Amino acid sequence: EVAGKLSDKGRRGSLLGEIARAQRRSGHHGAAVDTVRRAMEDIAEQYPDNAMQRARSEARMLARAGTSDDVRRVVDALPEKKSRDQLYSELADAYMQDGDLVRAREMAEASESPRALYYLGGALRRAGDEAAARGIFMAAYDDLNKQKGMARIDRTVEISGLVEGLISVGAFSQAVSLSKELDELNRPPRIVMAIKEETRRGDEPALRQTVPIALDMAKSPTRFGKTYLAELAGALLAAGYQGEARTVIGLTEQEAGRLSFWQRLDALKGIRAVQAEFGDKEGLEKTKQAIQREMAVFKDETERALSQGGEIARMAEALKLLQQREESVDPKVSEQKLKRAAELMGKNAGQQFI
Repeated sequence: EVAGKLSDKGRRGSLLGEIARAQRRSGHHGAAVDTVRRAMEDIAEQYPDNAMQRARSEARMLARAGTSDDVRRVVDALPEKKSRDQLYSELADAYMQDGDLVRAREMAEASESPRALYYLGGALRRAGDEAAARGIFMAAYDDLNKQKGMARIDRTVEISGLVEGLISVGAFSQAVSLSKELDELNRPPRIVMAIKEETRRGDEPALRQTVPIALDMAKSPTRFGKTYLAELAGALLAAGYQGEARTVIGLTEQEAGRLSFWQRLDALKGIRAVQAEFGDKEGLEKTKQAIQREMAVFKDETERALSQGGEIARMAEALKLLQQREESVDPKVSEQKLKRAAELMGKNAGQQFI
């Protein structure tokens, strides 16, 4: 009665949706569906020329007030498959937000959207059901292979996410196999991630499979700088592969010359950390001196740029602040320097650091 007196049809539709939800919770399914139909009369007047928006509104209401069959009836009535897949994906996300993973899975599978299934796999993993999550990630891969005309970069993003998902649930064999589709820039970081998770789980058979792959990648020539080598060395050391870690440290030292200043500095710091674990005093001293040389060159170039004024000086000041932030142990001071650097580098450039 109150809903009927509201003159704002948008507000009335929302109120009717909440009434329908309450009716369903109290076990009055038929009454809930009737209430949604009343709400849809208002929604139809709001969106007379937008079938997708009408279907979205009705499906979302029925998701709260009706059954899965009620929801699917609305979505399946849309003429375009792209629209149906999009709406099913949105509904899967809504069910995940409500914690209803059973219905979320039903909607995600109906969507034939790899991304919806990927998110569902993550939700199942967080809920503790790794076996179900593993199955969902592989189902997402199957759906990904059905996609036509997907740009290579988009497929790389999707595959990378699925590899990371499989690693997170301990499906190392599938993850490593799937990672073969990634290029020499995107595969190595996922292999390092796998080694770390295998170590955390104490999965020695998986390590015996993954470590040789990591070493082959580390030794293979590539057109990209191998920024991951120091991290790989640390992961190998943590896994108990000391000989392999030493090998990678040597490769990291050889590779450092190909890297940019910041990448090279990170690599040297990674080498230093591994050498400290080994107790390699001689190596530590050499790395310390290398870092000091890098910093001396950086400071000289920064001071020279600061003296030139203008845009170059602003960028130099920002880089100087970023370096000071790296050295700071006070979180507040670090945050202040980051914000000031972002301001100097401009709104768009600053966002990448924040």
